[in-house]
Amino acid sequence: MLNIIVTIDYEIFGDGTGDPRQHMIGPLDRILSIFERYSIPITLMFEASEYIKFAQFDRKIRRDKGYSWAKEIKEQVLSTYERGHDVQLHIHPQWHDAHYRDGRWIIPRPNLSPRALPVESLEVMIREGKQRLEQLIGSSNKAYSCAVLRLTNLDWQQPPPQAVEAMFNCNIKVHSLSASSYGPPTPQGFWVLDEDRNIIELPIYSRLLRGYRLFTTRRILTGLQSRFSAMRSIAGSTRQKRKRPVHLLGTFNILAKRYPIKWDMCKLSHRELLNFLLSAAKSYDFESREIPLIMIGHTKDFFNPRGLKQFLDKARLIDFVKFTTLAEFLNERLFYI
Repeated sequence: MLNIIVTIDYEIFGDGTGDPRQHMIGPLDRILSIFERYSIPITLMFEASEYIKFAQFDRKIRRDKGYSWAKEIKEQVLSTYERGHDVQLHIHPQWHDAHYRDGRWIIPRPNLSPRALPVESLEVMIREGKQRLEQLIGSSNKAYSCAVLRLTNLDWQQPPPQAVEAMFNCNIKVHSLSASSYGPPTPQGFWVLDEDRNIIELPIYSRLLRGYRLFTTRRILTGLQSRFSAMRSIAGSTRQKRKRPVHLLGTFNILAKRYPIKWDMCKLSHRELLNFLLSAAKSYDFESREIPLIMIGHTKDFFNPRGLKQFLDKARLIDFVKFTTLAEFLNERLFYI
């Protein structure tokens, strides 16, 4: 069986631009209404470090923006869980030392990677995020335990050894960020990060395609709509954009090189989404194995509800496909973790 696990990253932009109502809450309402129409659960990747900062500066945000970002996010995340969906942990390291001043977010290190941090710093971030998420969901289900982490700023590759150690110390044994094309070819659809600690990577399904395939109508429109939406929002940041020179040879190399294109419900058309699924069916022995197939999306990038519906209309009729969540798949299929 191919187990489709739809994961939705729930966040504003990594440089501090964006507004939760516009880029998180509103889009998630629309996403859930579609999936619930098909009785399909999703996994919400809750950006805990960002949320912790929203809560820390809640008083100033209420004054400047007219509402509590933390309160509305908390209410929606809890409601999402209570409606039968899964919620797991997502962390952008740059939010750990972010500040809010004069109506703007100050992100000193917007591209901070877990690779640049020692195990102690990563453990603090992960433990704080895990505890905050478990406290939030715990008000509805005291037995809830966060099982999966998605770190970022890793160029869609698996976490470094110090991050794996920090995960183990925080009792999280599953990471899910790497594009599957970056990992070793495995018949089960995931790989082991640390055999002794039994920590695994559940990758986002991807295909190696030429760079020119990045420039599809859907992907370009999504990128333009996303950034225009951020510029129009009532939030801002202090990050400065640098102009980069354009080199024709470099552009040609980008177009010709093969890149891992992720199975992204926001950036692919319904035909592309279906082609990815059919490609996975050819790559994996789904008749004798339970294969996890991770799809990604971002609330801030969701502008194509029609395409998503068209994909779901077809995918739900395929007899070797099952829609599930990270928590459900781990409980039912990877219970040894």
